[in-house]
Amino acid sequence: MGYNYNEGVIMYRLLIEKLRQWKREENRKPLLIRGARQVGKTYLVREFAKNEFDNFIEVNFEYERNICPILNENLDPNFLLRYLSARFRTKITQNTLIFFDEIQECPNALVLMRYFYEKRKDVFLIGAGSLLEFAIEEVGLPVGRIRSLYLYPLNFKEFLINKGYEQYIDLLKENILNGRISEPIHKDLLMFLSEYLTIGGMPEVVNSYINNPDDFETILRITEDIINGYRDDFPKYSKKSKIRYIDIVYANTLLYIGKKYVYSNISREVKSREIKEALLLLEKAGVFYRVFHTSANGLPLGAEKNEKKFKVIFIDIGLMQSILGSDRSEWMKDIEQNFMLKGMIVENFVGAELISYENPYKKPELYYWNREKIIIENNQRKKKKTNAEVDYLINLNNRIIPLEVKSGKKKYSGSLKIFLQEKKSDFGIILSTNNLEVYKNKSIINLPVYSVFLLNELYETLIKLVKH
Repeated sequence: MGYNYNEGVIMYRLLIEKLRQWKREENRKPLLIRGARQVGKTYLVREFAKNEFDNFIEVNFEYERNICPILNENLDPNFLLRYLSARFRTKITQNTLIFFDEIQECPNALVLMRYFYEKRKDVFLIGAGSLLEFAIEEVGLPVGRIRSLYLYPLNFKEFLINKGYEQYIDLLKENILNGRISEPIHKDLLMFLSEYLTIGGMPEVVNSYINNPDDFETILRITEDIINGYRDDFPKYSKKSKIRYIDIVYANTLLYIGKKYVYSNISREVKSREIKEALLLLEKAGVFYRVFHTSANGLPLGAEKNEKKFKVIFIDIGLMQSILGSDRSEWMKDIEQNFMLKGMIVENFVGAELISYENPYKKPELYYWNREKIIIENNQRKKKKTNAEVDYLINLNNRIIPLEVKSGKKKYSGSLKIFLQEKKSDFGIILSTNNLEVYKNKSIINLPVYSVFLLNELYETLIKLVKH
């Protein structure tokens, strides 16, 4: 593993490797980069263009408003190429990248992308936009003619790389392969994780922290700017009369991270229908993600998901803590103590990590499981009480593996054991601040919570640790 760094900017995003693969494809489709505001879509494409192409034409439809009317008149790719070459005084060669930024401001540009696939496959074309899902809903997305690529805030692996600690990634993997994580490495990674839990993964915030880690006032100011920018987008989601509902959901949902989502908890004055609609709009904008309940009787996990029963996680733990008014600097003082006190933030961190390592060509979905005990009195079903719940379920090597985010001294919970017994999973994983530990008689492995990014690579290793 090796990466080049330029002082002053965040250099590396994992997704750039997918862009390089895309460039080499023969039957290449126009690419649409999807993600919430401020996650680094524009920066990613510019860095890609800088290192891979001779020429680069960036059309920002938010600023270049005179270009969109042209697309209303003519959707011929060849005409547009001639116009862009003249407009930007740039020769379009076989190694030119064309970038449609803020494409949601010109929905016809989405329509045009399909014609590039049909008539000009030789052209390298990428589109991106912050509220792209709303434009797609308006004009549709042609099946099989445009490829989507999903981008999120920096995950912990990217944070390590951009901090210059990428060698720890290989060290951690080697240690887990050997069945033991060296205590100094464990403590170092916990310290790096405490930094990440303090600032989150929004690229501008991470960049500010790397360049000036002692200037926390600037970090907080940038965070507030992003939060306000999200709020400023609310009028673009829906009618003016609905904005107050979106604002209520945006603020109050964070109080119930990790818990079953109950509309009446969000507001007793607002109808459930309005709360549901507002949450779906925020999900469409990439601000929230639902974690669906599944019965987990087989793969795919989504085959048995219950859309009426879900939890919710937020896009970024840094933004989340600022909205909640948490003292984020406490992570740097004692991560293990705060891990116990701020369990919902850590559960949100794990969920966001899992999403960021999913297949980037598919819209991700997360799942959890619980078993409800039915209380029967006088031959009548009186009420249900949850007696077992697993935080997340993941697919490793076509096996359903339960994950539990654990705080406190207890090594493992009854819920994990119940799931393993009922579903016959190969093993279960606890994510905590503790070092690697294997409970062979229980088929449970404790992994340090910072190691989420290795889960997809280590199935064979983990099952050997449990079985041998």
